[in-house]
Parts: sequence; structure tokens; C-alpha cells
Amino acid sequence: MITKTSFAILFLFICSNLFAQDCDRFRTGKFGMETHGVGMITIERGADYEHIYPAGKIFEVHYSIKWISDCKYVETVTKVVNLKPEVKVGTRQYVEITKTYTDGYLCILTDEDGNKQTLRYFTIQ
Repeated sequence: MITKTSFAILFLFICSNLFAQDCDRFRTGKFGMETHGVGMITIERGADYEHIYPAGKIFEVHYSIKWISDCKYVETVTKVVNLKPEVKVGTRQYVEITKTYTDGYLCILTDEDGNKQTLRYFTIQ
């Protein structure tokens, strides 16, 4: 016989799994993001790095990545090529994936000063 407490625990477990974000599939791969100024930005992400660049690679930014939870990571700038104004090597950004979709995800990027941006990335095949 299931007690009320057992039922409540089972219900909470099922609900937490239903609404859990599936961030694992975005830890590596190729992603895109549309911007107003540059157009499409491509993001190539491996287990511990990320490279971003627009069409024609008119600039590039390289990051090292450290995952701090299932859906959160810290990215640190390791190399900058032709970006004006230049981002300093060593600059950190904190990223939290807040919603996943079949074709991408939504995240909040927080810079070292606490400024936040919400960004939508889509998967590139």
C-alpha cells in the first residue's frame, strides 16, 4: 500500500524529471545565433573549449570552458582575433542554459560586471 508520503515523493520525483533540462546534448557540437550587427555567428563547442566566429571569419573569439553543473558553465577568453573593441584574454562569462528545445536552447550569459543577456542558440547539422 502506498502511503501519502510515498506518493508525494514519487510525484515530486516524476515532476522533477519531466521538467529537467536536457543540457547534455548541448555540451559539444556546432550551434548558431542570429545577431543584428554581424548576422549569423557560428559556435563550435568541444568538451572544454568554444570558438565563435561570423560568416567569413572576420573575427574569432576562443574560450576555455568549465562545466560547473548540468546546465551551467564558465567560459574564459583564451584568444581574440580581429575583434574591435577587443575582449581581453582572461575575461570570464557565466552561462546558464535555462530552456532547451528540439533544435537549440535559451541561455543567460552574465559577464564579470553582472550584466546579463538572454541568447537563443540553434543546432547546426
